Amino acid sequence: MGMTKTSLWRLREALESCATCPGVIGTVLASPEGLVLSATGALEGDIPAAMAASIRNGTSSALAELTPSPAREVMVWQDDGLWFLTTVADNHVLLLGSTDTRHPGLLRATARRAAKQHLAAAGHQLHLWARRE
Repeated sequence: MGMTKTSLWRLREALESCATCPGVIGTVLASPEGLVLSATGALEGDIPAAMAASIRNGTSSALAELTPSPAREVMVWQDDGLWFLTTVADNHVLLLGSTDTRHPGLLRATARRAAKQHLAAAGHQLHLWARRE
């Protein structure tokens, strides 16, 4: 990705802006291999980044029998939380966790906004998949 200190700062700022969404516990942007590019809150560290890449890769593998298209966005509800994952430029993975299961659309919009801010800061062409904005 070749990011400067300014780009890394803007990326961190974009991820921290996700805290405005109700219940967000943290965010992580990971490489396709699961390496941390940036993270906030409860998702800081290597394990959440590896988990994000694993969810995306595992979902794509599981769906391969039905469609050759890779998973681009995944939302998972649990009794006590909600996870949203989206693929951004260069197959990087953005994962948000939330304790609020009542606003999945807002969580998705927040993630997509953060991805857009990151890509603008890094000088990338916007590559959000599920819906072009």
